[in-house]
Amino acid sequence: MDTNPLTLTSVPTFVSASEGSSEGSLEAGETATYSASFSLTDPVLQVGGVINQVSVLADSPYGTDDVSDLSDDGIDTDGNTENDPTISYFPTTTDDTASVCEEGTIDIDVLSNDDFGGNGPSSGSIFIVSSPSAGSVTVDTNGTPTDPIDDYISYTSAAGYSGSDSFVYGIRDGKGYTQHATVTITEQKAPNAGTDGAITVCEGETVTEAQLFAQLGTYDSGGTWSSPTEVAGTYIYTVPATAPCTLDDTAQVVVTVQVAPNAGSNGALTICEGATVTEAQLFAQLGGDPDTTGTWSSPTEVAGTYIYTVPATAPCTVDDTAQVVVTEQAKPNAGSDGTLTIC
Repeated sequence: MDTNPLTLTSVPTFVSASEGSSEGSLEAGETATYSASFSLTDPVLQVGGVINQVSVLADSPYGTDDVSDLSDDGIDTDGNTENDPTISYFPTTTDDTASVCEEGTIDIDVLSNDDFGGNGPSSGSIFIVSSPSAGSVTVDTNGTPTDPIDDYISYTSAAGYSGSDSFVYGIRDGKGYTQHATVTITEQKAPNAGTDGAITVCEGETVTEAQLFAQLGTYDSGGTWSSPTEVAGTYIYTVPATAPCTLDDTAQVVVTVQVAPNAGSNGALTICEGATVTEAQLFAQLGGDPDTTGTWSSPTEVAGTYIYTVPATAPCTVDDTAQVVVTEQAKPNAGSDGTLTIC
């Protein structure tokens, strides 16, 4: 066996420490246990009784200066007036947080608060341990696939999703030791002003915000309306963005005014007894600028009140009327012919 050196088939893995310390930090007199595996092949095995006895000769996994005094505070009596350096040889990571706008993408510099330790980084990139549940992530090596120190992670929000998401990434040092960290993502809902719409109101009416909102479909509350100078025109609803979203959302409602019916103003007409009345005569007596789409209702006699009605067009609901009072002028009456005899 002494002439057959063995090769480990796995990197030594920390198992435990006798006093419960974590990997890389030991109390005085404490012992740390690591496990590794190796293989024995036929040429090195003796036929018959086999006694496998292995002596492990290993140097520090971190080279020189891998033990540091963590208790020196600069106020000691050993002649050292400076704090001893605290050296970390294992990679260390810190959890991160980031915010992204709905359906947006953000590049996260996850290494800004991490340390590859005394062994330095490995020759590979950082890696994803567990993917997010909603969005997606990719590791960008920044054009240096064998040098992870400039790597970053790009997160893309899922379509239509807002809320919280997370993923776990890992870093690896030059001796193969890894450390993981969690990145928590807050996905901010993008502003939604609804969809464009249109509405028609009757002449003389005002437009309420309730009428305008009813044309937008599904929208976020909390926005503001900008209005034209006249009732008719384009009304714009704006919902401001909440960081990290930067673009406000707008929707518009075009308001059209339906002209109210106009029957004109009342009039009067005198006709000669026995004559008939035409609609042209009646219409000529209406004041103003009456619509020509109305209809006349007539009294049972020639003389009387003739009513002109113009129907309303939706959304107007009230018809408009005007009247012409017709009076008959009696014909002159000279009596009937007669004879007179005188002496």
